[in-house]
Amino acid sequence: MKKLTATMFIVFVWISSHAHEFKMGMFEFYQTKNGYQLDMKFDKVDLLTGIRVNFSEYSSETSSLQFESYVSDYINSNLGITINQTCIEFTIDTVEFEDDFIVVYADLNYTIDNIEEITIYNTCLLDVVDGHSNVMNFLIKDRRRTFRLDEDRVRTIVSYN
Repeated sequence: MKKLTATMFIVFVWISSHAHEFKMGMFEFYQTKNGYQLDMKFDKVDLLTGIRVNFSEYSSETSSLQFESYVSDYINSNLGITINQTCIEFTIDTVEFEDDFIVVYADLNYTIDNIEEITIYNTCLLDVVDGHSNVMNFLIKDRRRTFRLDEDRVRTIVSYN
């Protein structure tokens, strides 16, 4: 048992120390009591690079409110969501720093309960991080579906028929 615990600890430390090498954004789409939520998690260095490349006026002196605006503009220009063939707008609620990550919480302005199809177009960080992938997790109608999007596949359609 001690060997297993020690081995798991070593693997965890190794993975944590090499987390930047994974080059992934994580997106979690799920239903709440009031509608739908999208939680996004990015490597801090990667997202800051994406913002710097796309917004030349951004600087490290930017206020937190301005930074949230840059994050919102960046995500809105690189992420498109269509539900039942209706383009969905989303509102960034919170941007938080967690260790080496930036976590973004967004409300989707959509209240229809009967989702038949979701189309996602996601190019977040694909233009600035070689080998980057975006992992899309959907938890709708008690069903989890996961897709990996990258530079060769920037769009996916999730059917709930």
